[in-house]
Amino acid sequence: MHPSRAVALSLLVVALLTLLQVGIADRPRLTAVAVLRFVGGIVLLVGSLYGLLRYETSPTVTEYGPKAYLLVGAASLWAVGLVVQFFSG
Repeated sequence: MHPSRAVALSLLVVALLTLLQVGIADRPRLTAVAVLRFVGGIVLLVGSLYGLLRYETSPTVTEYGPKAYLLVGAASLWAVGLVVQFFSG
């Protein structure tokens, strides 16, 4: 798998978890925090979909190296944090 595609997929998971958390776990309320998290989730979703569709012509990373591992690792840690927060509260 192309490293840029792996980064985009990991960010797509984070975006979907963020939107799921705002829509379900936080019991939808119209607060400033909820709106900002929703907008952030949408921006992350659009960016990750763009990265998935254009990974060959406009790659985020071109090879598996420290940058790719850092981005995938950070997104994975973020996703684990969202899942733990989702099930604990």
